[in-house]
Amino acid sequence: QPTEVIGELICRADNSSVSEIKVKDRGCGYTKFAPEVRINTPDYKPVQKAEAYATLRSNGKVAGIKLTEPGIGYAKVPKIVFNRTVELNAVTAARLGLDLDEDQLKIPFKAPTTEVMLDQNGVVTGVRVVKPGSGLWEGTFQWSFERPEPLQKISNVTEALEEDEKNIERRAAEGVITFDNEVDKIIVRNPGKGYSPAFPINVTLQAPEECDGLPTGGERALATVVLVKPKFDKDPVPTLAEEEQLNFVPRPSAELQAVDKDVTSLIESSVGLKFERGDKRFRFVETSALGFNVSTSFGPRGRIPVSKDDKIGLPQFTRIGIAGAVCAAIAHGSLVPLDTVKLKLQTAPPGKYDNILDASIKVLRDEGGLKTFVNGFQPETLGSAIYGFFSFGGTEILRRTATDLVGPVVALQYPVPILIVSSCFASAIAAVISCPFQAVKVRMVADEDYGPGANMIGAFQRMLREDGWTAYFGGIAPFLLKDITFVLSKFSVFDIVSKAIYFSYPEFREDITLTLAVSLVSGIVAGTCAAITSHPGDYLFAKANQKSGATVVTAWNDYISAGDYLAVLSGLSPRLLYGGLLIALQFVIYDYCRVLFHVSPGELNVFLDVVAGIAKSS
Repeated sequence: QPTEVIGELICRADNSSVSEIKVKDRGCGYTKFAPEVRINTPDYKPVQKAEAYATLRSNGKVAGIKLTEPGIGYAKVPKIVFNRTVELNAVTAARLGLDLDEDQLKIPFKAPTTEVMLDQNGVVTGVRVVKPGSGLWEGTFQWSFERPEPLQKISNVTEALEEDEKNIERRAAEGVITFDNEVDKIIVRNPGKGYSPAFPINVTLQAPEECDGLPTGGERALATVVLVKPKFDKDPVPTLAEEEQLNFVPRPSAELQAVDKDVTSLIESSVGLKFERGDKRFRFVETSALGFNVSTSFGPRGRIPVSKDDKIGLPQFTRIGIAGAVCAAIAHGSLVPLDTVKLKLQTAPPGKYDNILDASIKVLRDEGGLKTFVNGFQPETLGSAIYGFFSFGGTEILRRTATDLVGPVVALQYPVPILIVSSCFASAIAAVISCPFQAVKVRMVADEDYGPGANMIGAFQRMLREDGWTAYFGGIAPFLLKDITFVLSKFSVFDIVSKAIYFSYPEFREDITLTLAVSLVSGIVAGTCAAITSHPGDYLFAKANQKSGATVVTAWNDYISAGDYLAVLSGLSPRLLYGGLLIALQFVIYDYCRVLFHVSPGELNVFLDVVAGIAKSS
């Protein structure tokens, strides 16, 4: 996308200026100079940069005390005494020339806490302000160091001292108060031109230590910008009839015409332009099926940052794979009882079970009880974890690789096909690696005694001993058929359903709860459809691994010779439930795991500087 050109056009179209800079936090510690005000736009350059400066006011606190006279003759550390001399109100403040607002007048008087340093000669060497106090406005109080006490009052020992020692000079220390200041207001010297509310504007004020203020203990002031848009009083306002017929009002601008194709490709087909008479501006509007319009400054895409995939290395791939492994293991493991019933319906002789409920009751009553429902738990969970690692991690790698190969234009136009193709390849790789576990699972469910005590290791050893290692991959063809058709249907249906919902109810994008609900509903529908399209492959895979010596060829021949062509639908009802629940669980668990492992989509994207402009990218 021509991001820089689009950004410049947006700013020139808005052409806002800085009307005001509001002080959010006045800060403290500005004892000498007012802080410099810096107005920055990290994502674009305005036509003319705005300028502003800050003014200070006292906050009624003492920042420091500088000695002008160290005093002499102190036998103990003196105190500093503060006393208010004026009853402060609006009248007395005006008489003293103090510009105080109502809030400042209400601040109570509180003397600061100080620490005086005294050397061994009775001389004050310094003063540290521990607590700055409050309500200490210049001219409203008096302060002074305690005077040194006469020597004879300290101890009777002084009677034995020499006369000249009694007459040692004693003088009180003196000093000058440094008052603390805060930011009063920020005045806009030059409002600038070419700003846009669609992009962030940062206002930074110097910290106190950067402008000769307090080196420690000060706080930086904070402020925000208020923009004002120019008024176009002389612009022609279209009539209501013209508004109804209006689709687009072109401007005689070569720049706009040059990027028109790229700009309009960002906008959904359901969006149209509407002239808002109050603001005298055109806005992109989506019409909701609920009967009201959703209006944004730059169409629905204006809510979404323009981004590109960041490159990921081995650590990120590993964390994505682990997230996929945890997700698949938990989701598949929790649905093992349902999968067991499905396999029982597929591998049992015709007529043994009537339906899913009948199969469940007979397994509980006649075929081992509850333990039979988890007979294939070990190979299912471990195999699914391996499958999830390579499937989810591989999809992320292959999708990014494919996007780089086809280029940004094709990637923008066909994101879902690229995702489907990438996921199919990744799923094929994962299916080959996890196929032995699925083959052992089918054998353990079809024959309760195949793996003694539901022992996966024993089942692996028996299959190797009786049928050889090739039996692990005997059903790889239908397994690949099942997985690839499942992936194709899952992503295609999810995209169709979610787009249909958002097309009818565009305001659902504005609420995170509704967004999650749309994804969940779309996932359940997609999982159900994927279960139907992939069921023939699942049926053949189950039959090919049902017993020793079975292969895909024998399973197919048995199916044809039996003449019961509807047998391929055996176990469809639990698989429909299985598919919907599986996608819903994976949706929740995978998203949570990616956030937990710091590989969520937002953490693996670089956001560009147009429309949302969260972070700059070259």
